[in-house]
This record gives sequence, C-alpha cells and structure tokens, in this order.
Amino acid sequence: MNFISRFILVVVCSLVLSVSSFAQKGEPGIGKTLDSLVSLPFFDSAIVSLDVHNLTSNSPVFSKNNKLPMRSASNMKILTAAAAWHYLGSERQITTKILSDGNVVNGSLRGNIYIKGGGDPLFELNDLDSLITQLKNAGIRTINGKVLPDVSLFDTVRWVNGWMWDDDPYSDAPYITPLSINRNAVEIEVRYDKDANSFDVSANPNTKFFKVINQIRIDTSSSTNLLYTHQWLGGRERIFVKGVWNPSDTTSREDISILRPEEFFLFIFKEKCHDAGIHIRNRTGLKNLIHPVCIAQQWHTVAEIVKVMNKTSNNLCAELLSRNLSSAAITEGITAENGLAYIDSLMRLTGFNPKNYRIADGSGASHYNVVTAELLNGILKYFYKNERRNCALLKNSFPQAGVDGTLRNRMTTGKAYKHIFAKTGTISGVSALSGYAAGQSGNEYSFSILMQINPRDLNRARQIQDAICELLASN
Repeated sequence: MNFISRFILVVVCSLVLSVSSFAQKGEPGIGKTLDSLVSLPFFDSAIVSLDVHNLTSNSPVFSKNNKLPMRSASNMKILTAAAAWHYLGSERQITTKILSDGNVVNGSLRGNIYIKGGGDPLFELNDLDSLITQLKNAGIRTINGKVLPDVSLFDTVRWVNGWMWDDDPYSDAPYITPLSINRNAVEIEVRYDKDANSFDVSANPNTKFFKVINQIRIDTSSSTNLLYTHQWLGGRERIFVKGVWNPSDTTSREDISILRPEEFFLFIFKEKCHDAGIHIRNRTGLKNLIHPVCIAQQWHTVAEIVKVMNKTSNNLCAELLSRNLSSAAITEGITAENGLAYIDSLMRLTGFNPKNYRIADGSGASHYNVVTAELLNGILKYFYKNERRNCALLKNSFPQAGVDGTLRNRMTTGKAYKHIFAKTGTISGVSALSGYAAGQSGNEYSFSILMQINPRDLNRARQIQDAICELLASN
C-alpha cells in the first residue's frame, strides 16, 4: 500500500473515530485523532508543529512541538494583519498625493508637482487615471514645471533581510518603494502562432518604459521552460525572455517585477497626462510661489489592503503595510525595523516575549523568520477573546476553504468546505496553515500548523493539513 492509500485509510478511520467518540469523550477524542495524524510515517522525514484550541470553551485541544521554533512562510502575514488591525484600524487610509508649489493661472500650473508615495500597494492604473482626472477638474491643462517623485516616507532599502537573490525578477519579490503602481510588476504574455511558427511577446501595461527582448528557442523534445531576467541600461529597463518552448503550447504568462518602480510610476504618469491632454513643459528655474499643497489624492484603506494581502498572499501588501505601522510616529525614512517593532509590541501585548522569536519581514518571504505555532495561535486566540470586531475582520480576510484565495482549490468537499478560514504559507521546504475552524457542534477552533518538509512533499503536507481541518470541522 503506497503513502496516499495509507493516508486516506488513516484519515477515514480517524474521522470515524472522532465523530463517534465525540459525544462520549469530548475533546480527548479529537486529540487522539490529531495525534494519529501527526504520527504518520510522513513525519519520519518531516517536522510538524501543531497547536489547536477550542475557542468556545476556551480550552486547549491538542499540541505537539508547539513551542518549537519554525519557519512560518506567509503565516507571518497573520502577525502583520493583526498588528495593522490593532494599531492602524481598518479604516485608516494609505494615500498617494499630488502636491504643488505653484498656482493655476488660465489653465497653467505655474510650479512643480510632487507625487508623494504613501506606501499604497493597491495603487493601480485606474487610480492614476483618477488622479489625472482630479488635475483636469482643477483646471490644469499645462504643468510649467517638473514632475518629481517624493519617496521620502521609506528608506532606500529595496529588499529585506533573508530574501533570496534568485527570486528576482519574479513578482513574489517586488522592489519596495512608497510610490508603487500595478504591484510594481508587469505581466509578460508569450503567444505562439503554430501556423506562422512565430512568437508574439507583449506586456501589460503597454508602455515604452521597458523593452521586452525575445530569446526563446523552439525545442520539440523538451517541455516549455522560460526564464526571465531584467537589466537597466541607458535609462530604460529591458526584460529578457529566454529558454525553450514546446510547439504544443500556445500561451504563457508571468508577472515580472520592475527594477525602478518609482520611475515606472512617473513614466506612466507622464504618458497618461499626455493622453489626457495635459502638457508637461518640464521647465527649470521656476520660483516656488507657495508651500506645497495637496491638489489630488487617491487612497485605499487598511481593510482593503489586508484582504488582498491574506487572500492572495501578496508580499508587496505585507511589506508596505508593515512599514506603515510606524507612519503615525515617523514621517520620513521609515525602515523595515521601524514597522516590525510594532509586531514586537503586539507579541508583548498578547503575552509573548519577542526575544524568543526572529521577525525579519512582514510577508514571510524571508527564511530568517522564526516563530512557533504557539505564538501564531496565541494571536488568533487573543483576538477572539479581546478584540472581537478585529477578530471578525481578521478571519474574513483569510482564504475560505474551497471558495477563494489560496484555499480556492483545497477542501472543496466535506465538512471543511466553507468552514475553514486560514492563512496558507509556502516557501521552499516550508508549508503552513493557521486560522479558524467552525465545527458541526457549534464549537469554534483556532489552530496553527507549521511543517518543515522536503520540498517535493508539498502536496502530501497539504493533504495532512486538510485532514486536520476536516477533523475540526466535523466535531
């Protein structure tokens, strides 16, 4: 009997045992079944840290290695989200502004404009359209000055400790700046025309800011395997697409990070101003007429950012949001450490000592992060008990089993379907799942599962996580 067959047999037997014994033995029945799941032969070559709590009765259900320091992957986003709800509030606005040091005379803005980045990771092309519409509504048809970026809110460090150089240029490792647009990435689409035996390589957004260079070769004996790189040469970004293409394939898409995102922002801004009929003269030597004032602004709320961050496991959202944790106290040069200090404060608030853990980033992309299942579940328990409104916001920001986000294709049947709200976490050698479960009996549970695994065993690890969730939802 292979692993999968043994796994299914154990899970089925475990669920029968848990359901039949629940009425007689209560929570110990669940604990016994959980112990059988985390004692599978799979864990002869893997490590699991598990902590489960019954929120309804406020009693522990089961734990194993829950104090063991583990890498958390994107379960770090639970700490970032919790800190954001607690210290910023759901309605806090993260704003991108256009400031001017001039005034408008007969449609001409006599002065410079400054685009001030507020660290909004959700700022998209339609938000830029809104800013330009606000300029037009203010009567501006000509800008007699420079268009300047203001990225002073953050420091100039573009990545954080422990990010891997070979994650570049893919969008999971975006370059960090307070002036972001389009997730600081561009979608490259490769289409192959079999009849013409040719490629069409396009980019979205379609802009002259970069040039895409096709270096793909056709190979009928290999599967399609494309490699993306980028360079900054002569004031222009170049994205190279190379590798092999099997003619049986027709389309490939990949999101590629932008090397200089604030310049990307300015370039698109100028293109859109031109399309909207706003002329930028870019003159120099103009006298500042007044102190800069806000003439246009666009924002997203913390609630919007956290939802995207957790549902899609967006690293840019996590990194910009974690820095913004300190934006009320620091107005220039915010560092990653400034924001992470608030996560340390959240730990102390919930009864944990930050010295027992290592927090390197807000997203979990860093392999330097070290936390425990006890800590993550402790945060979940604290919010359920002490901050019920924020707990509801946190829970609803997590992917829902079988419905959306990174759990869209997991637990699509059974009792766990729609009854698990949990944050996934995946980096090489790590698989995690932590969140809330609603049981059939009316009990609510919080749980944290951290696994250190052979990267080839990711699907098996997820099957065991899903079985644990099925067990909780069945009780």
